[in-house]
Amino acid sequence: MSIINCTPDSFSDGGASFAVEDAVRNSLEHVSAGADILDIGGMSTRPGATEVSVETEIGRTVPVIRELRERHHLDCHISIDTFRAATAEAAVGAGATIVNDVSGGEADEAMLATVARLDVPYVLMHMRGNPRTMSQLTSYQDGDVVAGVRRELAVKVQRALCAGIKRWNLIIDPGFGFAKDLAGNCQLLDSLNSLQGVSSSEDQDCLQGFPILVGLSRKQFLAKLLTLPPPGSTTTTTPPPPLPPPDQRLVPTIVASTIAIRNGAHLIRAHDTKIIKEVINTVDGIRSFNSS
Repeated sequence: MSIINCTPDSFSDGGASFAVEDAVRNSLEHVSAGADILDIGGMSTRPGATEVSVETEIGRTVPVIRELRERHHLDCHISIDTFRAATAEAAVGAGATIVNDVSGGEADEAMLATVARLDVPYVLMHMRGNPRTMSQLTSYQDGDVVAGVRRELAVKVQRALCAGIKRWNLIIDPGFGFAKDLAGNCQLLDSLNSLQGVSSSEDQDCLQGFPILVGLSRKQFLAKLLTLPPPGSTTTTTPPPPLPPPDQRLVPTIVASTIAIRNGAHLIRAHDTKIIKEVINTVDGIRSFNSS
């Protein structure tokens, strides 16, 4: 899943695809590089991001989708990255085939019913609060991030199913970087294969059978890992070194994506399509020799 940010304030590319023609060109380049899905968004969800109007969001995304479908006859999947039902409906009407909702149906009470009616795949992500408040909501019961994410995702899944979304249309996203601190993100990544496990006391927590999408690309927690002192070191740096900018986080993105794939991720959301496609193909190639 390749990221197309139709925003002027994206944390990763600073608006490189803000204009329609730039977004279309960027989208076609990602497809040529191996993208299976284009994830088109018109509002940043980075920590502290300010919301834009639904009209602005639709105006940024729908013309891009329509141009890709009608002028370029693009036949790959297009995902609309939004937590608003009106935007989702407009995007699907223009040719989007997936809805990717960072709020998991909590930001807009009409979203779940809208997705059920549209009958398209729905990415349901774990997040607490909103982009302005989520960094203060990183504490989990007994410090068990995986159990907390699993439990809270299970509640969202049940709400989606009760709203009429078909089980086979649901994709879950643990929400790396959303309401998780550095330790929580790392624990979740390292134990991703237990996300679909069953709690011994609460069978309803089971998420087995749902595809897992992860968004790790250029995330801030990966940059923080690059500034940590070596294990066992007693030396501290004051002040701490500056974080590498987003476009210098490729190596930790590759490592984290590899770990995620090995731990059960089915879909990787990425900026660097060609390289991450090669990562996926390499891991799958290694696995193929152990399939028997």
